[in-house]
Amino acid sequence: MKKQTIFMILVALFMTSNIWAQRSSDIDGSKDYPLVKRFSGSFIEYYKEAKMIDYMIPIDFTTGKFTFQNPAKLQGNLTRIQYSTKSENTPIYILSQITPALQKEGFVIVYKADNEEMGLSPKAFNQFFYKTLKNGQFGFSYETTGSRQGFLVAKTHNGGKDIYAVIYISWFDNAALITEDVIEASSFKQEKNIMEPKDLVSVFKGAKITYYNHTKWDTYLMPAGKMAMENGANVWDKKLDLKGEVTRFQFRIDKENNAAFVYQNYLDALKNANWEIVFNGSQEEELGNTSYEWQFSMFQEGLKLEGKFGSEDNFSGGNYAYIVAKYEDDDFVYYVDLYILDKDDYTFVNEDIVKVKNPDLGMVTAKKLSEGIKKNGHMVLDGIFFETGKAVLNDKSQKALKNIAEYLNANKDKKFFIVGHSDNVGGFKDNMTLSENRAKVVMNELITKYGVDAAQLEAYGVANLAPRSSNEQESGKSKNRRVEIVLQ
Repeated sequence: MKKQTIFMILVALFMTSNIWAQRSSDIDGSKDYPLVKRFSGSFIEYYKEAKMIDYMIPIDFTTGKFTFQNPAKLQGNLTRIQYSTKSENTPIYILSQITPALQKEGFVIVYKADNEEMGLSPKAFNQFFYKTLKNGQFGFSYETTGSRQGFLVAKTHNGGKDIYAVIYISWFDNAALITEDVIEASSFKQEKNIMEPKDLVSVFKGAKITYYNHTKWDTYLMPAGKMAMENGANVWDKKLDLKGEVTRFQFRIDKENNAAFVYQNYLDALKNANWEIVFNGSQEEELGNTSYEWQFSMFQEGLKLEGKFGSEDNFSGGNYAYIVAKYEDDDFVYYVDLYILDKDDYTFVNEDIVKVKNPDLGMVTAKKLSEGIKKNGHMVLDGIFFETGKAVLNDKSQKALKNIAEYLNANKDKKFFIVGHSDNVGGFKDNMTLSENRAKVVMNELITKYGVDAAQLEAYGVANLAPRSSNEQESGKSKNRRVEIVLQ
């Protein structure tokens, strides 16, 4: 290997490593922000000014609570300064010195927390704050994922401007980093529900997030049945082969909330939020194998998501449970799986959410109905949407219903069946009832709201007796969940 190549590798390793020596002087061209006094004995490692940027603070300023779901969005001028100091200065000590200095300059402390008080690990904080909220785009000298942390947000008004100070402290064995962002804000907005998937699955109350990762697109093998041994290998009797956005949370819960308690709470919460439970169980009897075999097959082979495996937690332990659930709206199908495990000192949860785009089936029109029925004698009524697992029409169905009524009212001499179909998830009798009720709801809406002659229509359900596609794939299931019109 050439010397130049070796040198470049060493430089790259140095630039990406957190093992570095503290400076003894500031970098050239840097300076303190006038209203924020630096921590005594620290030196500037990085300095940047940026004009009219967007910046996200994970604080709800109406309550003062730390939140990534409803952050504050600022627009204005940014000054980022990264200081280093000796490792004897812990985050809690640095915060104790910075706080009165800021208050002396007229700042009001909006939020301040050290390490465990923040409710998530340094690794998870960095994933959220610098990647998800995109505050890392302004650069660093060194990455901020230390073993301990502190965070402070303060606000003042000076010179006709609202000024926000956001300070994150990262502690390492050989030094501490203080990353200071000062934003002179020209606008302020409290955002709502910015994280995907929005308001669908909440983190268990009191949990400490240890890992977070969001991937725009990935493949995902989701077990949805018991595990069994076949030809010397662990296999599931059912699995979902998914493709879409993948969001992974991992968190720890106090030991007093054991796996069984967390499992039941999640099961109840998902059902109450109208999620369809695809599969669930606890322990070897219901899941088909030990927690070690389950986690090895699931996370080491199927769901390691390349380098996005997660925290340092080992996914084997004592009592364990697993849930797969599904939620569907007009545009997407959301899948969540929850792996819940008793550890020696805490309860561990891995929560993966996969967001899959629904097939674009288009919109039924009077013209399409005329052509389809003339050619085939029946047609799928695309654009009809129901609430998940219910025979309740979504408001977005009205445009399609209006088009269907236009065709029916122009063909009063013809009679039709309205036929509901389902996929194969759940019991046949339940699917028969649901599919028939959905057909009746469509028929009644056409009659009562759009003036279609009741003598033209009869409604029936056939459950999953006549699939359009294989139920082995989720794309096939989406096509099979439908309502059709059939010429009598």
